Amino acid sequence: MKSMPSNKSSRASKRSRKRLLPLLIGIAILSLGAFSLPIIARSSPAIIQAEIDKVRRLPIEKQATELTKLQRATGGDQTASRALADYYRGRGDYQVAADSYLAARPRLEVEAAQIQIETYDYKRTQMIVELAQKRSNDPELKLLQAQIQLNTDRVDEGCGELKAIVGAVRAYSRAVRLETVCKLKQQGSLTVSELYGFVELGAPMLTRQGIEAHPNKTSSDFLVLAQINQRQGNQAKVLELVKHAYEMNPFDREVLTNIKSMIRNDSSREAHQLLDQVKATEHQLPRF
Repeated sequence: MKSMPSNKSSRASKRSRKRLLPLLIGIAILSLGAFSLPIIARSSPAIIQAEIDKVRRLPIEKQATELTKLQRATGGDQTASRALADYYRGRGDYQVAADSYLAARPRLEVEAAQIQIETYDYKRTQMIVELAQKRSNDPELKLLQAQIQLNTDRVDEGCGELKAIVGAVRAYSRAVRLETVCKLKQQGSLTVSELYGFVELGAPMLTRQGIEAHPNKTSSDFLVLAQINQRQGNQAKVLELVKHAYEMNPFDREVLTNIKSMIRNDSSREAHQLLDQVKATEHQLPRF
């Protein structure tokens, strides 16, 4: 006689499905457009690639529209979806790139998780990883899991996971970087350079925690925090942080350059006012 599943197992399964539901709904909405245009060249990779090559010769401002049309017209073809994702990835729009991978048919879930983690949205990355694990045993997924743990107050767990899988994933550049994070954490005290370096190594939340633990922050600290918040799409916080950096060190050329790069696309009145202040200050600096 078959044994009935335990209540605990059933509850866990329900919780898992409930957690994944918002992501699945989002993917479904993204995919609706895939069937809104006539399906063309679905069985002809050569034609699809030729269309992609043609789009890439267009002015950059027209490429997103045309690649989106191609993805929809091919019913979410993976090659067309990758081309669209690559476009947005190259422009630093990681969220749209991840969504483009998820709109592919079949979904490119591993690639979506790889790029979603670049938005520093570890909750959504976890959801995509769980989706991908239902279809794939790719070692990259375990590596992504370790990176999520390092950035969500589970450093020991993440380093333990990494140690267990390092033989299978050492070829991945992410594995080498995350190994460095664990080694630095084990050594105890960190230099400022090492603390900032966690961002490039794949553990920006450790950088944030380290900076926020210090009561006396420098202008560089505020700029690094601003960069992290910008990647997360929190532009209001970015503006607040770069204002602090400017107030602390208004005549440093590097500080001014960083501030301009982080607020140049901010259309708020406060951002325009700060940008005007920064430009006025630059005019006061000696020319070399």
